[in-house]
Amino acid sequence: MPGRIKSIIDKIIEEKSKGSDLIKLTLKTKFVLKGVDTDKYSEISQDDPAVIEKLKKIAKDFNVNIDTF
Repeated sequence: MPGRIKSIIDKIIEEKSKGSDLIKLTLKTKFVLKGVDTDKYSEISQDDPAVIEKLKKIAKDFNVNIDTF
């Protein structure tokens, strides 16, 4: 299912930033430091199981529930 990675990234960012552009930028930087370039993924990007696992760990670190994905 293409786009799953983008959906997970968006959910984490939206939940943690609560609309703050500064926090969104900070979170995107943290994603890159953890090995996920958020600008690389779109709604049509193929899903990579390794990236999804990284995102699960990031979500857990940020205390965000992504079980619906």
